[in-house]
Amino acid sequence: MGDGSKVMAWINAHGDYKKNHIDEIIRVAVEDLRKAGCTTFSIFGQCWGALMAVKAASEADSLFLAAGGPHPSFINIDAVKDVRAPLVLLASKDEADMIPVIESVKGKNFPVESFHSRFDNMHHGWTGGRGDWTQPEQFKAGLEAVDQLGAYFAKVATHAESKL
Repeated sequence: MGDGSKVMAWINAHGDYKKNHIDEIIRVAVEDLRKAGCTTFSIFGQCWGALMAVKAASEADSLFLAAGGPHPSFINIDAVKDVRAPLVLLASKDEADMIPVIESVKGKNFPVESFHSRFDNMHHGWTGGRGDWTQPEQFKAGLEAVDQLGAYFAKVATHAESKL
């Protein structure tokens, strides 16, 4: 994987949701999608991006119907305490157990229950920059993750009113 300290240094310097204007970038993207006719929104990110998705779905004025992503990093019970949408978390063998995180949001009574899937045969990053899509097992697991995300977001969209 290389020098993990370099990745952490980058995230610490550029990965703050408010300080680095990630919240503003997400809002601009949503506005552009609205102008294109989109009426419902879910958000996902890979690795650290899953945390950014959760933060976006935790805003008081969040438009997101669901949030999460594959190989989520920095996701714990505290990170999701204010989330206003159900979660979809697809963990690899390298992530912490996400079941307590999913259980912690059950009392929020979202229209659709949060979803967790564990890919115990995959390493962190298998759907992103650390994935090798030429390897049949990773290719299959990557497609399965994409299918799970798509199916979950479609299910959430059919069970929820537009937040526009």
